[in-house]
Amino acid sequence: MEVQHIMSMDGGSTKVFDFANWYVMSTKSGREMKAKAEIADLTSNQYNLFVPCRELFHRFGGTYRKILRPMFPGYLFIYKHVESLLTDLRHSHLKGHVRPVIFDHTFAMVREPEMALLMKITDPKGVVKASKVIADENRTIIIKSGPLKDVTGRILYINQKKRKAMLLVKLLDKSVRVAVGIEMIRSE
Repeated sequence: MEVQHIMSMDGGSTKVFDFANWYVMSTKSGREMKAKAEIADLTSNQYNLFVPCRELFHRFGGTYRKILRPMFPGYLFIYKHVESLLTDLRHSHLKGHVRPVIFDHTFAMVREPEMALLMKITDPKGVVKASKVIADENRTIIIKSGPLKDVTGRILYINQKKRKAMLLVKLLDKSVRVAVGIEMIRSE
């Protein structure tokens, strides 16, 4: 049985994807969204690209604002057509700026359970929303809603002051630390 996930693509349309056949591409850290947009423009949205982002809180002038940052800086994911994309990029200004990740002389493919976890914790636009949490009298955090509710065993720590939690996510046989936003509902 093939498991599927619905993801919103640029332009507001939605598409259904399975958790298999996703490959990893690398680019310069901080340019993930720009590379995705440039590839989409260059190829007329021919490829399905995924840059999972996380909703974080940053303090500006004494108030917290939500901002989006890539979950895996320097990486984006492509569904199925790596060789075709590389052919299209060969004569563009992106040649050398977007490269496939290679393991054992083959393109690095994300395992189905890892991609399923990524798509489970992201919304249809690929964003990990901030989780709503409550602090009890022992300063223990209780996650009431959001993507962290189902992955509590993988939480490394929670920083209430910075409004973020550090997760340990397994991806491509590596444990990767990922910071995600949390929103304090109240203290009990």
